[in-house]
Amino acid sequence: MPISTAKLSDILTSAGFTNDRVKVVGQYETSATKEIPFVLYKDVFVRIRVNDFSFSVKDGNRIITNPFVKSLDIYYSENANTILKLVSVWPNNIPVRAFPSIESQETQWRQVGESVNGIPATLPHVNFVQALRKATGTARAKQIVAYYVLMSSRNPKIDSVPVWVIHAWGMPPLGVFGLTNQIPGLDQRRITQMRTLINADTGDVYFSDTIPQPQ
Repeated sequence: MPISTAKLSDILTSAGFTNDRVKVVGQYETSATKEIPFVLYKDVFVRIRVNDFSFSVKDGNRIITNPFVKSLDIYYSENANTILKLVSVWPNNIPVRAFPSIESQETQWRQVGESVNGIPATLPHVNFVQALRKATGTARAKQIVAYYVLMSSRNPKIDSVPVWVIHAWGMPPLGVFGLTNQIPGLDQRRITQMRTLINADTGDVYFSDTIPQPQ
Protein backbone atom coordinates (compact mmCIF):
# COMPACT_ATOMS: atom_id res chain seq x y z
CA MET A 1 0.00 0.00 0.00
CA PRO A 2 1.47 3.42 -0.92
CA ILE A 3 2.69 5.53 1.97
CA SER A 4 0.91 8.76 2.80
CA THR A 5 1.65 12.05 1.12
CA ALA A 6 2.86 13.52 4.43
CA LYS A 7 5.23 10.61 5.05
CA LEU A 8 6.52 10.75 1.49
CA SER A 9 7.31 14.44 2.00
CA ASP A 10 9.26 13.60 5.16
CA ILE A 11 11.27 10.94 3.31
CA LEU A 12 12.10 13.24 0.40
CA THR A 13 13.11 16.00 2.81
CA SER A 14 15.39 13.69 4.78
CA ALA A 15 17.03 12.69 1.49
CA GLY A 16 17.50 16.35 0.58
CA PHE A 17 14.96 16.33 -2.26
CA THR A 18 12.12 18.78 -2.71
CA ASN A 19 8.82 17.96 -4.37
CA ASP A 20 9.25 20.67 -6.98
CA ARG A 21 12.68 19.43 -8.05
CA VAL A 22 12.13 15.68 -8.39
CA LYS A 23 9.34 13.48 -9.68
CA VAL A 24 8.12 10.43 -7.77
CA VAL A 25 7.14 7.89 -10.41
CA GLY A 26 6.41 4.79 -8.36
CA GLN A 27 6.28 3.05 -5.00
CA TYR A 28 6.90 -0.68 -4.76
CA GLU A 29 6.65 -2.97 -1.75
CA THR A 30 9.55 -5.38 -1.49
CA SER A 31 9.76 -8.43 0.76
CA ALA A 32 12.32 -8.89 3.54
CA THR A 33 15.83 -9.35 2.25
CA LYS A 34 19.44 -8.42 2.85
CA GLU A 35 19.89 -5.09 1.13
CA ILE A 36 22.85 -3.69 3.06
CA PRO A 37 26.01 -5.37 4.40
CA PHE A 38 25.76 -7.26 7.71
CA VAL A 39 22.05 -6.53 8.33
CA LEU A 40 19.28 -9.06 7.73
CA TYR A 41 15.98 -7.49 8.72
CA LYS A 42 12.43 -8.78 8.61
CA ASP A 43 10.43 -6.06 7.00
CA VAL A 44 8.44 -4.99 3.99
CA PHE A 45 10.06 -1.82 2.75
CA VAL A 46 9.04 0.66 0.10
CA ARG A 47 11.18 1.42 -2.93
CA ILE A 48 10.47 4.95 -4.18
CA ARG A 49 11.61 5.78 -7.70
CA VAL A 50 12.60 9.42 -8.18
CA ASN A 51 13.24 10.96 -11.60
CA ASP A 52 14.57 14.34 -12.74
CA PHE A 53 17.29 14.35 -10.10
CA SER A 54 20.27 16.62 -10.62
CA PHE A 55 23.18 17.52 -8.37
CA SER A 56 26.34 19.61 -8.61
CA VAL A 57 29.51 19.23 -6.59
CA LYS A 58 32.79 21.08 -6.26
CA ASP A 59 35.51 19.33 -8.22
CA GLY A 60 38.82 21.08 -7.69
CA ASN A 61 38.18 24.72 -8.57
CA ARG A 62 35.08 23.98 -10.63
CA ILE A 63 31.43 23.21 -9.96
CA ILE A 64 30.39 20.15 -11.95
CA THR A 65 26.91 18.73 -12.54
CA ASN A 66 26.96 14.95 -12.74
CA PRO A 67 25.73 14.04 -16.26
CA PHE A 68 24.83 10.41 -15.47
CA VAL A 69 22.80 10.29 -12.25
CA LYS A 70 19.22 11.24 -13.12
CA SER A 71 17.03 8.65 -11.39
CA LEU A 72 17.30 7.02 -7.96
CA ASP A 73 15.54 4.43 -5.86
CA ILE A 74 15.02 5.28 -2.19
CA TYR A 75 14.62 2.20 0.04
CA TYR A 76 12.49 3.13 3.06
CA SER A 77 11.56 0.93 6.04
CA GLU A 78 8.16 1.67 7.54
CA ASN A 79 8.94 -0.38 10.65
CA ALA A 80 12.23 1.43 11.29
CA ASN A 81 10.81 4.74 9.98
CA THR A 82 14.02 5.53 8.16
CA ILE A 83 15.84 5.39 4.85
CA LEU A 84 17.99 2.29 4.39
CA LYS A 85 19.76 3.12 1.17
CA LEU A 86 19.62 5.00 -2.12
CA VAL A 87 20.74 3.57 -5.46
CA SER A 88 20.87 5.52 -8.69
CA VAL A 89 19.85 3.93 -11.97
CA TRP A 90 22.75 3.01 -14.26
CA PRO A 91 22.64 5.29 -17.35
CA ASN A 92 21.27 3.99 -20.62
CA ASN A 93 23.56 3.14 -23.53
CA ILE A 94 26.57 2.51 -21.29
CA PRO A 95 27.64 -1.09 -20.58
CA VAL A 96 26.59 -1.96 -17.04
CA ARG A 97 29.33 -2.43 -14.45
CA ALA A 98 27.66 -4.43 -11.69
CA PHE A 99 28.14 -3.25 -8.11
CA PRO A 100 29.74 -5.97 -5.92
CA SER A 101 27.45 -8.39 -4.12
CA ILE A 102 26.55 -7.96 -0.45
CA GLU A 103 28.72 -10.98 0.37
CA SER A 104 31.73 -9.48 -1.41
CA GLN A 105 31.22 -6.16 0.36
CA GLU A 106 31.04 -7.86 3.77
CA THR A 107 34.27 -9.76 3.12
CA GLN A 108 36.11 -6.61 2.13
CA TRP A 109 34.72 -4.58 5.04
CA ARG A 110 35.81 -7.27 7.52
CA GLN A 111 39.31 -7.20 6.09
CA VAL A 112 39.67 -3.55 7.14
CA GLY A 113 37.95 -3.96 10.51
CA GLU A 114 34.52 -2.55 9.65
CA SER A 115 30.97 -3.71 10.27
CA VAL A 116 27.38 -2.49 10.33
CA ASN A 117 25.61 -2.79 13.68
CA GLY A 118 22.10 -1.98 12.56
CA ILE A 119 19.76 0.70 11.25
CA PRO A 120 19.55 4.17 12.86
CA ALA A 121 16.37 4.73 14.85
CA THR A 122 15.72 8.16 13.35
CA LEU A 123 16.00 9.92 10.02
CA PRO A 124 19.42 11.51 9.38
CA HIS A 125 20.23 15.06 10.54
CA VAL A 126 22.55 15.46 7.54
CA ASN A 127 20.54 14.60 4.46
CA PHE A 128 21.70 12.50 1.53
CA VAL A 129 22.30 15.40 -0.85
CA GLN A 130 24.39 17.25 1.73
CA ALA A 131 26.49 14.14 2.27
CA LEU A 132 26.71 13.46 -1.48
CA ARG A 133 28.37 16.83 -2.04
CA LYS A 134 31.12 15.92 0.45
CA ALA A 135 31.85 12.48 -0.99
CA THR A 136 34.87 11.85 -3.23
CA GLY A 137 34.30 11.02 -6.90
CA THR A 138 30.57 11.74 -7.13
CA ALA A 139 30.94 14.44 -9.82
CA ARG A 140 31.76 11.87 -12.51
CA ALA A 141 30.33 8.62 -11.13
CA LYS A 142 27.92 6.71 -13.32
CA GLN A 143 26.17 5.27 -10.28
CA ILE A 144 25.73 6.27 -6.63
CA VAL A 145 25.08 3.63 -3.96
CA ALA A 146 24.50 5.05 -0.48
CA TYR A 147 23.76 3.31 2.83
CA TYR A 148 22.42 4.98 5.98
CA VAL A 149 23.58 2.71 8.81
CA LEU A 150 25.04 2.40 12.29
CA MET A 151 28.67 1.62 11.58
CA SER A 152 31.70 0.57 13.56
CA SER A 153 35.31 0.80 12.43
CA ARG A 154 38.67 -0.15 13.92
CA ASN A 155 40.64 2.65 12.27
CA PRO A 156 39.54 5.34 12.62
CA LYS A 157 37.72 4.33 15.78
CA ILE A 158 33.97 4.51 15.14
CA ASP A 159 31.54 2.84 17.53
CA SER A 160 28.02 2.30 16.19
CA VAL A 161 27.66 5.83 14.80
CA PRO A 162 25.00 6.86 12.23
CA VAL A 163 26.87 7.33 8.97
CA TRP A 164 26.27 7.82 5.29
CA VAL A 165 28.37 5.35 3.31
CA ILE A 166 28.46 6.81 -0.19
CA HIS A 167 29.93 4.89 -3.11
CA ALA A 168 30.88 6.66 -6.34
CA TRP A 169 30.80 3.76 -8.79
CA GLY A 170 31.97 3.74 -12.42
CA MET A 171 34.20 6.82 -12.28
CA PRO A 172 36.78 7.60 -14.94
CA PRO A 173 40.17 6.54 -13.51
CA LEU A 174 41.62 9.19 -11.22
CA GLY A 175 44.85 9.13 -13.22
CA VAL A 176 43.00 10.59 -16.21
CA PHE A 177 42.79 13.86 -14.29
CA GLY A 178 46.38 13.86 -13.11
CA LEU A 179 45.45 13.01 -9.51
CA THR A 180 48.52 10.89 -8.92
CA ASN A 181 49.03 11.32 -5.18
CA GLN A 182 45.55 11.10 -3.72
CA ILE A 183 45.98 7.68 -2.10
CA PRO A 184 49.63 6.67 -1.57
CA GLY A 185 50.55 3.19 -2.72
CA LEU A 186 47.70 2.80 -5.22
CA ASP A 187 47.83 3.07 -8.99
CA GLN A 188 45.53 6.01 -9.66
CA ARG A 189 45.03 4.89 -13.27
CA ARG A 190 43.12 1.86 -12.03
CA ILE A 191 40.85 3.52 -9.45
CA THR A 192 37.31 3.76 -10.83
CA GLN A 193 35.35 3.71 -7.56
CA MET A 194 35.50 5.58 -4.27
CA ARG A 195 33.73 5.15 -0.95
CA THR A 196 33.29 7.98 1.57
CA LEU A 197 32.07 7.70 5.17
CA ILE A 198 30.27 10.77 6.54
CA ASN A 199 28.84 11.25 10.04
CA ALA A 200 25.09 11.59 9.52
CA ASP A 201 24.70 13.69 12.70
CA THR A 202 27.48 16.23 12.19
CA GLY A 203 28.44 16.03 8.50
CA ASP A 204 32.09 15.31 9.37
CA VAL A 205 33.94 13.23 6.77
CA TYR A 206 35.76 10.27 8.30
CA PHE A 207 37.68 9.08 5.22
CA SER A 208 37.53 7.97 1.59
CA ASP A 209 38.90 4.72 0.17
CA THR A 210 38.44 2.34 -2.76
CA ILE A 211 36.34 -0.37 -1.10
CA PRO A 212 34.63 -2.39 -2.47
CA GLN A 213 36.94 -3.57 -5.21
CA PRO A 214 35.22 -4.98 -8.31
CA GLN A 215 34.49 -8.71 -8.28
